[in-house]
Amino acid sequence: KKYIYIYPLGKHTMMHHATCQSITARTAALLATKRQLKNRRNASSVIVRAQEFIATDKAPAAAGPYSQGIKSGGLLYTCGCVAFVPETMEIVEGGIEAETRQALTNMGEILKAGGSDFSKVVKTTIFITNMADFPKVNAIYSEFFDTPGPARSTVGVASLPKGGLIEIDAIAEC
Repeated sequence: KKYIYIYPLGKHTMMHHATCQSITARTAALLATKRQLKNRRNASSVIVRAQEFIATDKAPAAAGPYSQGIKSGGLLYTCGCVAFVPETMEIVEGGIEAETRQALTNMGEILKAGGSDFSKVVKTTIFITNMADFPKVNAIYSEFFDTPGPARSTVGVASLPKGGLIEIDAIAEC
């Protein structure tokens, strides 16, 4: 699905791509500019942003009101990837190493579906329930990312979905 968000004159207008198939980001910008010209006293700026929603059956389906990934402004934002096996939607067995590997494998499928890959990742955030597992996470993480790796934040959390031990999200160029 593609959405075009137009923010003319501080008012929010959303047009669904499926119902406005002939509207492109450029056309939307021209329409917004025309609206501004009609009301010059409030015409200060127009922000046009096109978003593409990424979905693949090779990664776990979104378990709530969110997308597996969003492409916007030349970047791909992944959802938080946990260690769900896509076919069963259950956490992979085997501890932190297996969960880290599965979470990153899921992320790789979302990156691929969005036209990106691990070499284009610029930032990740890791959520982990036990900071003592950090060295094990780093060992598996380094199998997926070249050195130097992307910028990264790691956050210790009390719990994750279905009792998972790790969740990782990413921002990548596409």
